[in-house]
Amino acid sequence: MNEERLDYEIHVLRKHEEEIVLVKSEQKRKITILQDTINKLRRKVRKTNAHISREEASLHENINNIRYCCACMMEATAVTIWIFQGSIGKAAQQKASLQRIYVQEKR
Repeated sequence: MNEERLDYEIHVLRKHEEEIVLVKSEQKRKITILQDTINKLRRKVRKTNAHISREEASLHENINNIRYCCACMMEATAVTIWIFQGSIGKAAQQKASLQRIYVQEKR
């Protein structure tokens, strides 16, 4: 009887060990799947961060180009105004000159 009891307990222990091995195998598979998921997400984060960095650099370049264009336009506008004022001054001088000639011819 004692020997049968021991055989039964050994059998139960072996079954328990088999269950433990199966549980460990399942847990290892789950861990592997989770690690794969983590690695995919890390790659996705790195890719997204790289894209954001490129986009940010592009936007900074656009800002600098817009600032340069604005500065050029302001300079061109200032030059145009200066030229326009100069041409108005020349036109006024020519008009005054013509008026003087006209007045002198009338005399």
